[in-house]
This record gives sequence, C-alpha cells and structure tokens, in this order.
Amino acid sequence: MEDDEQQQTRQELLQYFERVEGMLDSSEFDDDESKELFLTNVFEEVKGKEKRLTCDLQCSRVLEKIIAQAPFTAISAFTDALRDDFDDLLGNRYASHVLQAIVAAVHRSLRVTVADDDEDKEEKVEALTQLHQTFQLLVKSLIANLYESMTGTYSSHVFRSAILCLAGMPLPSNMRARSSRGYREFFQQDKDKVLVVPCAQLPQAFLDTLTLAANAIKEDSNQLADWLYHHTASPCLQTVLQALQQTQAAKSCDALCLAILGSFSEGNPLTTAIATAVASHTIEVCLQVGSVAVVQQIFDAGFRGQCLEQATHGIANFVFQKLLKRANTSIVETVCDELLDNVEDVLAEGTGSVLVALIAAAGRCQTRQGLVIKALAAAFHFDWETNGADVARCLLSVSTLERWQELLAEPEGVPVHLRYTSLGSQMVQSVASMDASCNKGLVNAFGKLSQAEFKEMACHKHGSFALQALLSSPSVGGKRKSKLVSHLVPSIPEIATDKFGSHIVDAAWAAAGIKTKEALAAALVAKESTVKDTPQGKFVWRNCKLDVFKRNKDDWLPQIKAAEKQKRLLADATSQSAKRPAKDEIDQLFAGTELEKPSAKKKKGAKTEKKKKDKTAKTSKRDKQASNPDLDFLSEALETTKETNHGPDAPLKTKKKKKKSKKD
Repeated sequence: MEDDEQQQTRQELLQYFERVEGMLDSSEFDDDESKELFLTNVFEEVKGKEKRLTCDLQCSRVLEKIIAQAPFTAISAFTDALRDDFDDLLGNRYASHVLQAIVAAVHRSLRVTVADDDEDKEEKVEALTQLHQTFQLLVKSLIANLYESMTGTYSSHVFRSAILCLAGMPLPSNMRARSSRGYREFFQQDKDKVLVVPCAQLPQAFLDTLTLAANAIKEDSNQLADWLYHHTASPCLQTVLQALQQTQAAKSCDALCLAILGSFSEGNPLTTAIATAVASHTIEVCLQVGSVAVVQQIFDAGFRGQCLEQATHGIANFVFQKLLKRANTSIVETVCDELLDNVEDVLAEGTGSVLVALIAAAGRCQTRQGLVIKALAAAFHFDWETNGADVARCLLSVSTLERWQELLAEPEGVPVHLRYTSLGSQMVQSVASMDASCNKGLVNAFGKLSQAEFKEMACHKHGSFALQALLSSPSVGGKRKSKLVSHLVPSIPEIATDKFGSHIVDAAWAAAGIKTKEALAAALVAKESTVKDTPQGKFVWRNCKLDVFKRNKDDWLPQIKAAEKQKRLLADATSQSAKRPAKDEIDQLFAGTELEKPSAKKKKGAKTEKKKKDKTAKTSKRDKQASNPDLDFLSEALETTKETNHGPDAPLKTKKKKKKSKKD
C-alpha cells in the first residue's frame, strides 16, 4: 500500500515537473521578475522533497534547468535543505548533476553585485552569503571523504567543479557524461560561463577552503602515488594545481608539486608515470605551474641520461615538450648534448615536435643555437649555403634532401599536402625565432623560392604560418624582409583575398619599407574589384588606406610615413624603458656611492651624520652630486621616462631642441 502511494506521489511530481519544464522551454513570461517569482514558487512547492527529487532521473534534469535560471534566494534555500545529505548525494548518478548545477550557480553569484538602491538588498546579500556558506560545507564534505570524492565516478566531477569555483575559474562542460552534456547543451543559458573571476573579487573564505583542500591532499601521501594513475583522481589533482596557480598561491602549489614528486620510489619511479597516459598529464601540469626547482627535479629524475628514450616514446615525448618550454639554460644545454646527435632518429619515430620545442628553447635561452642548426643540416642531409631553395623545401616537407629529389622525379610531382606539413611549418617558425646569424641560411633559402611557390605557400594553412614567422621575426633584417615581400608583389591581389593569405599581406605590409608598400598598394588598387569582393580583401583595403592611395598618392605617403615614424618611436621608447636603471641603482646614484649594496654599518653612520649636517652642508652635497658623472646617466634615464610617458610628441620636440643647439 505504501509503495502504491509513493508511486502515485512520484507520478504526480513527474507531471508537475513536466508542466514546469514546458513553461521554461516556451518562455511564456512577461518579464524576468515574473519568471523568478514562478521559479521561487516551484521551490516552495517541492519543499521537504528536495533529496528525493535530486535522486530521480527525470526530476533531477528539470531541477538543473530550474537552478540555471532561478534567483539566488531560492537556490540558497534549496541548497540549505540538502546540507545534511551531501555525503549521500555526491555518489548518486543523478544528484551529483544537481550539485554541479548548484556549483555553477555559486560561480555565477561571484560576479553579482547588489545595488545600493535595491529594495531587497538585505535579503539578496543574506541569500548570497548563505549560499556561499552552504557551498563551503559541500566542499568540506568532499575534503572529509577525500578518497571517495576523487575516485568516485560521479563525485569526482563535483569535486573538480567545486575546486574551479573556489578559484573563480570557468567550469568546462566536458566534466559531464556525454549523454548528460548533450541534454544540457540546448538549454544552457549561462552565456558568460567562460569568464574568470579575478582573485581580488573572491571571498577570502573560498581561498582558505582551497588551501585546506590542497593541504589535505598533500598530507595523504600514501594515496598520492595511487591517485596519479587513477582515471578520475588524476584529473582532480590537475585541477587543484591549476586552481592554486590561478589564485597566486605559489607556496601551496609548489608544496603540492613536491609532494607528488616525493611519492615516487624505486618501485614506482617517475619515468613510469611520464610514460603512462593518465599520470603523464599530472606531471605536465606540475611542469606548467611549478617553480624552477620543480622543473629541475622532474628533469633530473625523469629525463637526465634518458633524453633520446623519452623523446621517442609515444607518451613521454609530450611531457618532454612541456619540460622544454620551462627549461632553463642548463637543462637546454644538457638536452642538446644528449639529443643533437640523434635528431634523425627522433624524426624517424614521428616525435619531431620534441625537436621543435628544443629549437625554440635554444633560441629563447640563447644557447647551443649554432649546434642546433648544424644538427638540422646533418639530419636532413643538406647544406645551408649550397642547397639554396631545397633547404626550405626539405624543412617544410620534413623530408631529407634525397627523399625530396625522389618526390620531384615522380611524374605527378609533389602533392601540396606533402610540400607543406604542420611539423615543418613549426620547425621553420622555431628557427626563425633564433639569432640573425643562425636563421640567415633559412632566410636565404626562402629568398630563392619562386614567386609561384610563394603564392602557394602564402595561401596554405601550414605554409602561411611559416612565411608569417619569417616576416614578423625581429631577428630578420629589414632588407631581407623586403626581398621576401618582393616575391609576393605580383600575386598580392589573389593572396589578399585568401583566408590564410590575408594574414600574410598584413605581415608583409608591416615588414615592408615605403617603396615596397607603394608597389603593394599599386598592385592591390589595380585589382580593386577582386580585392573588395571578399571579406578578407576589404580588411586589407582598409588597413593599407588604399582609398586614400587611389584618390591622391601625395596624401597617402605622409600618412604612411607618420605611421612608420610613430612605430619607430614606440619601439625606441620600449627598448629605452627596458634599459632603465633599477630602483636600487637609482637610490645608490643619489647617495653618491657605487652600484653596490651598502653595509648596515654604513647606513647607520650615514643616518647619524645626516642629523648633524646643517643647510650649508646639504647645499654643498647637492652641488657635489650635480657634478657626479653618474648622475648624468640618471638624468638621461629620467628624460627617457618622460618621453615614454608623454607619447610621440615629446621625443620630436626634444630632437628639434638638440638640432638647434648643434647649429648654435
């Protein structure tokens, strides 16, 4: 009899929720206020049945819809009614989704500000405070049952959502099952869900709770090694590390990274985790968020002496790439010593992305660049000086010189998809970022390509990135860039109308001199109808001021020259700002001492002597400082600062004054 009554009650609830869902889908509300009132009444109607509804398949889905649109006062009351059942709900396949919807509501509430003139200000503030407090109880329930929370199929999703919310990070939808995700996509109304809440806007209690969760994981050292290899616990560890970095909790983040690394032993070495699909992702995150000491420890324990083996491993090579992005000069030099003699083996194993990362790291750290260039030539069997355009073709196609010549000998020629590969494009981009003495051979090789090859490359999805990197590289000189741009001039109208080529036109325009820009503008204006017929061409036409060029070239030239001059002044100001003396150096210059830290005794003596000095002594000191040659450098630095802060006009006036003084 009781079962029949419960079944009847469930059917009534289902029918009620179906009507509610129908009204939400049809949006039959006069305004937002009437909608909020309706949803508040729904929560009032189900009061006392909250747990039962969250654990039901159909009702839980409708509840997710309601929570996504309901006012925070109603959500707060509903969440508070579940506070005693959090432990049971976290492991339920339906209730866990409702809890995730509540976490999303808390995340939205972090971006809500209640106006001072709001009539219901006190009620809304109280509701938000209560919602945040109840949410913290949910997180503490997760922490109290840490093993179940991180290893549970359903609770782990709630755990990750809650940690991201504590840090104000966006909640990705891929933390849900595919069927549930598909159901929710069509009614998702949180348009700004990808926004990050700044750390300063987060409640201090949230940051404290996040630290509490990190400490709980760190203290459970016996489980850390197992969690690394667990398919749900490992993503939870990654989320906590990323949240600590987002909230600028560097010490806690480093402590957790070191605790993870400390969980390895002889029977469970770091090399095993690096080569395992699940655990390797956590090691990658440690490399991204950890300090230099963490990066060094991972290299020493997992890569030193094993660089070739790890670089050619199907999983470990991805960790290797992350490592090289954070590597210091010492690590890069060690990797070069171990790996450069085996570059061809790395390419043969299909893990050339490690080589791309190594080239970029050598350029960034300004070390072993020449050896890297020589190793590339040896691996591809070409000579940077004598093989000319074939150097560029081999790199872009990731083919040895012999293989490229074999492809050319075939009757159908080399297909476009083999001419320009993603890996080859990345390799060219990395070499382009090196010093001018190292990328000179690459630039010369590209300069010997035909105009037809330039056009084809500029309009290719991979080739365009390689060409754009050369045109944008600060280490490639202006004359060499102009030579590359000259290859583009005959076909520039067709390139400008291509979705990839239009970016090349922008890069070429920025790299070209005045005369080359005139040639580009003339070629584009000659094909005005072709250029303006495409969206990409319209942007190119506007950026190059071609309407002005077409109307009157004499008006166009001053505008282009002014833009060039402003760009040079901005670059000069930026470089001068980078060379400005540090604050400690300025203080020492004013003190009349050398650029070194004064001892404590000197400071104490200076203070005592300063008290005894009278106005006459101060005046003589100022005169003495004025004659100090070090202060001339300081005045120049301060003058540079003024010029930088007051824009391009101030430097122009200063230059005029200098010219007058020379005439005098």
